[in-house]
Amino acid sequence: MPTRPDHSFIASFPPFAPNGRLRLLGLVMMLVALLVGSVIPVAAQSEDGAGAAIPGPSSSCEIPRATIDLTTTGTMTPLPPATPPATRAANGSATPPGTPAPPAVPPLTAELLTAATTITNCLNERDVETFTAITSDVYRGQQFGTGEPISAALYAELAPILLPLEYRILELRDITVVDPETVTAEVTYTAAYQRRSSIWTFIQNQVDGQLSWLLASEEAADPRIPDEASALDITIENDAYAVAGEAAVGPDVVIDLTNLDEEDHEALVLSLSEDTGTDALLRNPGPGLPEGVTFVGQSTVAAGEESTLVLADLPPGAYTIVCLLPDENGLPHLRSGMETTFTVT
Repeated sequence: MPTRPDHSFIASFPPFAPNGRLRLLGLVMMLVALLVGSVIPVAAQSEDGAGAAIPGPSSSCEIPRATIDLTTTGTMTPLPPATPPATRAANGSATPPGTPAPPAVPPLTAELLTAATTITNCLNERDVETFTAITSDVYRGQQFGTGEPISAALYAELAPILLPLEYRILELRDITVVDPETVTAEVTYTAAYQRRSSIWTFIQNQVDGQLSWLLASEEAADPRIPDEASALDITIENDAYAVAGEAAVGPDVVIDLTNLDEEDHEALVLSLSEDTGTDALLRNPGPGLPEGVTFVGQSTVAAGEESTLVLADLPPGAYTIVCLLPDENGLPHLRSGMETTFTVT
């Protein structure tokens, strides 16, 4: 009989610790997920390093095949725009000669995009079997915000309590062949309203008798900040937030966090309905958020450190920030009043 997975490390992971809320905000570090059935623009690296829009693949949760021979492929850049001959538009008018064609999509870019989309579709569809077949134990541990690998069996037990979030790929760039089996790419994506960038490592791996792409790991990168995003400075001191200005111009907001305390804190950004207060978070044992509470974004700030939280496409309105990390007694800092609000105009 198979050995039951060892859950001992879970006990020391803050969301599972005694008296802590059972929530998995490490999920925000997850690989991008798309809406089922959606087609979204993704960008490949252009020759000057900027992103060029390319169409996203169709949605499915099927093991993504790997057909590219990496021994003959170097660092990826897409082909330069071509100059097509004049074409006839649907309304009968001709496209002027010299109009640039959309950038060509390199085969490796297309395959990695399909692999990433497959992974996220499997998450949307709660297809644990396929998801665990095309991700590593290391990555699944990173998905939960812990450095400990998570086996397929343990993930299957934990999957039902994952906080459901909507993810969207924004860019895929800087694709680099590391060795004959490994490729890295920088991916920028949103999770709920939070914008993140990560370096994903893919490897070619045999799955069900076919060569496929497996997501081996991810490493956080500096987030790419949208142009014209407004800034909001928040200082954390004595288990309290101090917001400079308390208002920001949307839809894109960058929150710069400075933690002057000697313990870790978080900025968990939420949208609350009119009849819901933060006390609902203390009454709710988890794993999900209470009714009337919507996840917006989250950043953990280590003691004495700084962090940046980038929020995109925020609707106008009031937003609440709380800290649910446990204090020395195992109680969330929110219980001692660690909360604040800001407004997006």
